[in-house]
Order: sequence, then structure tokens, then C-alpha cells
Amino acid sequence: RPLAGRFQRKALPPLVRVAHATDGAATEETAVSASSVAPEKKYIKQERASIASGENYLRGASVFKEVKKDVEDDMREQFDSEMVQELKESNHVMERGGVQFHLAKDFGFCWGVERSINLAYSAIETFPDNQIHITNELIHNPTVNDRLHGKNVNFIKKVDGSTTNEKDFSDISEGDVVMLPAFGATLDEMKSLEDMGVKVVDTTCPWVAKVWNTVHTHPRVSLTLTLAP
Repeated sequence: RPLAGRFQRKALPPLVRVAHATDGAATEETAVSASSVAPEKKYIKQERASIASGENYLRGASVFKEVKKDVEDDMREQFDSEMVQELKESNHVMERGGVQFHLAKDFGFCWGVERSINLAYSAIETFPDNQIHITNELIHNPTVNDRLHGKNVNFIKKVDGSTTNEKDFSDISEGDVVMLPAFGATLDEMKSLEDMGVKVVDTTCPWVAKVWNTVHTHPRVSLTLTLAP
């Protein structure tokens, strides 16, 4: 989230000013259309938005209203804790048997992760008769990923020997359901899935998507992005 907010999109100038010189002196500048100077670059964000507008592309909790209550009950049963709730209600401090326990104020999943889990569980409930795949771990949490394995979700593997994290989509068939994890997916993956005629459930965290879009915006304004570990 902080990364996305650090960079502001800069609009391209609609006109390029060209100065003409006569006898060593600059004359009045002439406005030239930017399109006549260089061809417009394809905007990756627009390509992503175009794919996401398809009828087989599902994102947002409103798509799964019918299973909302069951999924929320399932998540509460899996993740809620009476002890954690008591700690939150007692200013995040509790004492038991002479031992004092402190709970971090920001304990638990962030909103984006909760949203991703909700969408994944909702897809499983909504499409019980379809083969469901996911292009990566849903989140970095073994318990949640094991739960998906237990629900017969197929975790797509990388192509053997690939140095570019290319995914092996050979197990996917038309009519299957493919979930994108909280971390998102590459544009090439989105294009491939669109061509395969599958339903895509996008659980990408909106804050992560904002970073993807910010990174793709930089080449349009001649900026270079450097990510520090």
C-alpha cells in the first residue's frame, strides 16, 4: 500500500512544443500533435481492464451473494478465537496463571487477505461441479492453502525448467474455474485464460492491483521503477 501511494501518475502532455530558429533567434513555438511525433504505446492497464470486463471474469463479493452467509460462517469457524476476542476486549492484554499475554493491535489478516479468502471459498461453494484451479498459493498461509487442497483445488505448477515463472496450464479445460491469488497474475496469464474459455475468479487484493497498474504506468512517462528488498 505505501509503495502504490509513493508514485503519482503523470499525464502525458497533449502537445509537444517545437521551437524554430531563424538567424540564430528562436521564433514563436509551434504546437505539434504528440501522435505525429511518436506512436501511442499500448497501455497494459487498459488491456487488463478489457479482459476483466468479460462475462466469464468474476471479481467482487457481490458476484457470490447467494453463498455469502455460509462462507462467512465457515471463515468465522476457521479463524475466530475466544482468547483473541477476549484480548481485544481487554485492551490487548490478559493475565492467566501469573503470565501476562499481549496481543498486537494489528493482529490478524488484513482486509485484502480476508477478501481474497472470502472470494476463493465463495467460488468453491458456487461451482461445486466444476474443476477449480488456482495459479499460485492464495496467500502466504499454509493453513489456508491446505484448506484449498482439501477442497480439491488444483494448484497450477510452473513449467519445468522455466526461468520466467511460466505456468503450466495443460491441466485446464474449457469450462473449468481458475482463481487468481491475492498477489494477482501477469497480463500474459490473463490473456491465456481468456482464450481458453474458462471462468476466472479474481481474488487479487485491490491494493496489490494498484501496484501492478502503477508499475505498468511508468514506461509511458519514461520512468524507471526500482524495488528494494
